[in-house]
Amino acid sequence: MTPRPVAATGLALGLLLASCGGDDDAGDGAGGATSSTTATSSATTTATTEDPEAVERQAVIDAYLAAEDAALAASAPPTPNPELPALLSTHTGLILEERQETILGLRANGWAIRLPEASRFNLDVESVQFEGDNVAILEVCGLDDGERFVVETGEVIASGLVTVELTAAMERVDGVWQLSERREENQWEGQAGCAAG
Repeated sequence: MTPRPVAATGLALGLLLASCGGDDDAGDGAGGATSSTTATSSATTTATTEDPEAVERQAVIDAYLAAEDAALAASAPPTPNPELPALLSTHTGLILEERQETILGLRANGWAIRLPEASRFNLDVESVQFEGDNVAILEVCGLDDGERFVVETGEVIASGLVTVELTAAMERVDGVWQLSERREENQWEGQAGCAAG
């Protein structure tokens, strides 16, 4: 499995960048940007040149995790950056616009997202299903303990551990897998639901 925080933006799964509005719901929190995503995958098999589908599946998983890492980095202190090259190269379509709007909201409020020390942030890609040659659908279980905080003072606005179950869509654009959609299916406080046990 590949547990990881999910941001709430658009089709989005909602943990990672959660709405910047002013609610203190920990589910809004998102993974910070100071450390890269930890992820594993129950869908991952040993990819060899003799198993092209396994190789492609791993490429999709790697691209998805890179997209989540980029979103975390773009929302990090000292100044959230909606034009971060890594964000632009790993996202496409509406999810890119939604995440950029969220990051702009963070910046306008003087906020950013970070992971706490000893963070449990993690994403678990449970399955990858291909729809034709250019679309892949991922089922993901994530743990998110990201903190939304005031950059100038360090005051934490939203924090806490949540578990999120989500569906993500990856689209191959010019030969590169990019995150195109993200939808939160369920959310629980603490480590629960799809991450229980």
